[in-house]
Amino acid sequence: MSTTAGPSRLLWILLLAAGLNFTAISFSWALGRMEVVETEGRVEWARVVPELGCLEMENSITVRALRGFGLLPETFARLALQLRKDGVDLLAAGPGEIRDLLAKAESGYLATDPGLLSDLLSLFENRDYYDWNVLEAGDVFEPGESDLIRGHGRVVLRDETGQIRTLEPSGTVGSLATMDQASVSDEAASYSAGSLSSRQRTPGADDVKEIIEKMIEEQSHGKMKISGFDVTETLTREYHYLVEFAGRVEFLEDARWLRSSPIGGRWGFKTMARSDTFTGWEHLFVISQNPGSDHKTGEEVEFQGSLVFEQTDSGWRVARVDVQ
Repeated sequence: MSTTAGPSRLLWILLLAAGLNFTAISFSWALGRMEVVETEGRVEWARVVPELGCLEMENSITVRALRGFGLLPETFARLALQLRKDGVDLLAAGPGEIRDLLAKAESGYLATDPGLLSDLLSLFENRDYYDWNVLEAGDVFEPGESDLIRGHGRVVLRDETGQIRTLEPSGTVGSLATMDQASVSDEAASYSAGSLSSRQRTPGADDVKEIIEKMIEEQSHGKMKISGFDVTETLTREYHYLVEFAGRVEFLEDARWLRSSPIGGRWGFKTMARSDTFTGWEHLFVISQNPGSDHKTGEEVEFQGSLVFEQTDSGWRVARVDVQ
């Protein structure tokens, strides 16, 4: 396993032991048994042990880590030995380094089979070193926080409380929490399963505003409220209705508005404590693991986004919400 990942994992354990509240970035459902209600396309689930989950979170999985967990195919172990003779430490490589080695092999600057490096890169990008299980309607499974989802399609899950979650991997690999934030929100799913789904008419601006207001109230835990909202554009396609919107939120408390990544979109309206409430290593950990922006009470911030409705036999349902 990579020795560079150790300090971060230790810091994570120490922060948890200190009782720090990171609920804003944690798994957004209650863990427990999940029932697959329906599927479309092919969606797969993989169990990930917590130790590997830490490395996944840090983007620190290397060839050496896979070998240490017994997940490295023998073909690539032999490739590592071969490249070691040429002064290349393949065991220390992650996806980025493998991609660089592949480019060198394809251009003739590295005397090895580029096909093997291409297969190794695919192994990393698709997480093929895990055992993947195709999710089918009627299946019941118990996911963990580190588990992964991948595929092309959609899967609708029901948790033990009866709440519905819709995940749409769209060809990507990600944690259940990441997939949840990228697809239908908890609040939007709850709303679309109720009053909205009973209406046959096309959703209007007031419907969209009501959904976004519920998201803001629930996801920010009361730390912000909507202070302005407009629907800027609508587009109708067969069985789908796209609504683009823009608005403003006012912060009712000091908070950090989270992003899905340093350059990614907003993580809905999820918040946590401002980063400057932490000091030293805690502060560095928070800003590195929780990208976002800090805001003060009374501050107003603009946002924009889109919402996709999907027409079903029983009415319209929210299929996706994105916030920038």
